[in-house]
Amino acid sequence: MTLWRILSLGIISGVRDQAQASPALVLSSFVRSRAASPSLRREFNLQRMAASSLKETEIAPSESEASLLNRAVATLQATAATRKTHDLAWRREQLQGIQKLLNDNKEAIANAAHDDLHRSAFETHLSEVRTVEIEVSQALANLATWTADVPASASYRQMPSSAFVRPEPLGTVLIIGAWNYPIVVTLGVLVSALAAGNCAVVKASEIAPATAAVLAELVPKYLDPEAVALVTGGPDASQSLLKHRFDHIFFTGSERVGRLVYAAAAEHLTPVTLELGGKSPTIVDATANLKVAARRLLWAKNLNCGQVCIAPDYVLVEKSVAEDFYAQLERTYADFFPEGVDKEEYGRIVNDRNMERLLLMLEEEEAIRGKILVGGEWNREERYISPTILVGTSPKAKVMEEEIFGPILPIFEVENQEEAQAFINARPKPLAAYMFSTSSKAIEQFLSSTSSGNAVINDVVMHFAEGALPFGGVGNSGIGCGHGYHGFQTFSHMKGVLHKSSRSMFDPPIRYPPYSEKKKWLMKKFI
Repeated sequence: MTLWRILSLGIISGVRDQAQASPALVLSSFVRSRAASPSLRREFNLQRMAASSLKETEIAPSESEASLLNRAVATLQATAATRKTHDLAWRREQLQGIQKLLNDNKEAIANAAHDDLHRSAFETHLSEVRTVEIEVSQALANLATWTADVPASASYRQMPSSAFVRPEPLGTVLIIGAWNYPIVVTLGVLVSALAAGNCAVVKASEIAPATAAVLAELVPKYLDPEAVALVTGGPDASQSLLKHRFDHIFFTGSERVGRLVYAAAAEHLTPVTLELGGKSPTIVDATANLKVAARRLLWAKNLNCGQVCIAPDYVLVEKSVAEDFYAQLERTYADFFPEGVDKEEYGRIVNDRNMERLLLMLEEEEAIRGKILVGGEWNREERYISPTILVGTSPKAKVMEEEIFGPILPIFEVENQEEAQAFINARPKPLAAYMFSTSSKAIEQFLSSTSSGNAVINDVVMHFAEGALPFGGVGNSGIGCGHGYHGFQTFSHMKGVLHKSSRSMFDPPIRYPPYSEKKKWLMKKFI
C-alpha cells in the first residue's frame, strides 16, 4: 500500500491538473482537531514528515484510511450524544464561524475556484460566497423562530391537553458535495445542518481538488472539530463513509451516483436528500418578451461555463416567433461578447472526460445536431467551449440523450404550448422548468400541466438564490429539498408532543376494561 492510500481523511493534489497529482497531503479536520488523540496526531505528523521526502515509498501503515474514518465518525456521534449541539448559542457560534471563514478567505476561495474551473473571482463571489453568506444571515436571523415549539390544536377527544411540534436535531449527518459549485453544496448545506443542531461529516469533491484543499484547511479552524469533519479523497472515501449509519445523508451530484448513495443508505434505513439534475426545459411562447428571454437564457449558459444543474437544457419556442427569437439571440450574443468571449473571465470545462463528452455532441453531423446559431468555438487542449446555441436539432441528437452540463443550448420549434408540454412530459421530471410568457392563462396551464422540482416564470436559475423557496427535485431529479427553513426542516425531526393532565378527575373509567355494552356504546358515540 502506498503512502497515498494510507493517509487519513483527505489526500489530494495541489497541482493544477488532477491527472498529474502527486501524493500531497491535506490534513484532515479530525486529525488536526483536539478530538484526535495525542498519539494519533504524533503518528500523523510522522507520516506527514515522511511524505516530504518519500513519494511512492511503500510503508506499513499502523492505521488504515477506513479505520481513521471510523474513528472520526465515532467522535462526531459521541459529540451528538452529549447534545451540546442542541444549544442555540453553540449553533449561532458555528454559523458565525462559517461567516468568518468566508469573510477572511475570499481570495483563497476565489483562487481555488479559478484553479478548478477557471472561474472568475467576481463570479465565485456572487454565485458561491455571497449565496452562502445570505443563507447564514437568514439562519441567524430566524434561528429562534425555527427552533421554537409550534403549537398544534388538539381535538376535544384529548381534553384537557396541549399539543405542539418540537424541531429536534437528527444527530450526525453526512453531506456529499459536488464539484461545480463546491462551496455552495458543502458549506451552504452545512448551514442548514448546523442551524438544526447536528454534527456533520462533509465530503468535498475530489474533482475540484483545489477547493477541497482550501476547505480541509479552513473548516477545522473556524468550526467545532468535535462536531464537524471535512473529508477529502476519491470514491473510496465516499464508499467508506456510506458504510456508516448516519441520521441523514444529503447528496448533490449525478443521477447515477445518487442511485448508489440511495442504495447504501437503504442498508441502514437512513433518510436521504438527493439533489440530482436532469434536462431542465424552457418554453418561450408567442407572448414572451423575446429580448428578456434571450438575455436571461444566454446569461445562464454563460454561468460557470454552463456547468449548472439547473441551467436551461433545451428551449421549446413557438414557431410564430421563432425567427424573431433567433435574431434576438444573435443580437444578445453580440452585445454580451462584442470582442468575442473574454477567455480570461470565462470558465472552462472541469476535466478532459467531460470535455470529450461535450465534443461528441458538438461534432455530431449537422443534420442531427442542428445548425450553430451563435458560438460553436472550442479548444480541446484548453477545455474551452464558447456559449453555443443550436437550432434545428433532432430530438434524437446526442445533445438530448443526457443532461448537457455545459454551455450548449439546443432549440426546438413547436406549434403551441400543448405540444411543448407533451414534449416535456414525455421525459423524466426535471430539476427545474422555465417559461417566458405574459399570458396568465398560459402560465397557469404550464404550472398545472408539467411537473418539476421548481418552476420559474420569465427568468431562469434565480430561484436557487431565493431562500424563502424550497430547492429540490422530483422523480429522477431528486428527493427532498433544502434552503432556508426548508433546509432546517430537512435536518430536523419534527417531533409531535401531546401533554395530558394526570389528575384523576380527567381519567374517566370508560376508557378502561372491562368494556360493558354501555361503555362500548358511549365510546363509539363520542370517540
